Amino acid sequence: MAGRLQILSQNLNTSLAGQLQFLNNKRTNRYNILCLQEPHIDFIGNTKTIRSNWIVVYPTDRKTRRTLKYRSVIFIKKSLASGQWEELEIEGMGDITAITIKTEQGQFSIFSIYVDSASNNNLQILR
Repeated sequence: MAGRLQILSQNLNTSLAGQLQFLNNKRTNRYNILCLQEPHIDFIGNTKTIRSNWIVVYPTDRKTRRTLKYRSVIFIKKSLASGQWEELEIEGMGDITAITIKTEQGQFSIFSIYVDSASNNNLQILR
């Protein structure tokens, strides 16, 4: 990967208008990875992108538990080659999304975590 890897984390409070405005912002487009908490989820269970230059990574539990309410996603810019990252399998409650990135400097993991103010169960999962 050439250049700097830029990551932004943001809570969107499930607002569709807020999410679309955030994703359409020129400043947001400077980042390679967006770690989003409480994204807007439609009736099908998907989140929205308005530009086709993002890949959405959902919590791994979403694949097996379609009724699961999830509150974190990671958007990865398509210009980041698919061989440079992979999804991490994390069992949880739909509040943790994670990927591993391979760079010239080494390999590291990125987590998007929604932490409910009433519980710290998600932090216990990571231990």
